[in-house]
Amino acid sequence: MKKIVFIIIIMLLICSSLFIYNKYRIKHAKIIVDTIDNLDVGVYSDVKIKDLIKNLNGKITMNNKIDTSKLGKKKIKLKYINDDNIKVKYTFY
Repeated sequence: MKKIVFIIIIMLLICSSLFIYNKYRIKHAKIIVDTIDNLDVGVYSDVKIKDLIKNLNGKITMNNKIDTSKLGKKKIKLKYINDDNIKVKYTFY
């Protein structure tokens, strides 16, 4: 009985340490995103997220079209995998 409890405690410690390491790795991931100088786009224009990025340390996973049907600033969310194979989220306006 003591062996089973000991094994369960060890498994929980291993799982929790892996979870903490993964959170630390994501929090301290290297993020390099350089956007183009002029982020102004015309209304009803066909623009994708990749068209607005000049330099990126990784590969974009979602290159969605940007909704340009309304005037004003848009909050653009970018998801990509950086050079260290870490999934990173980045937001720009």
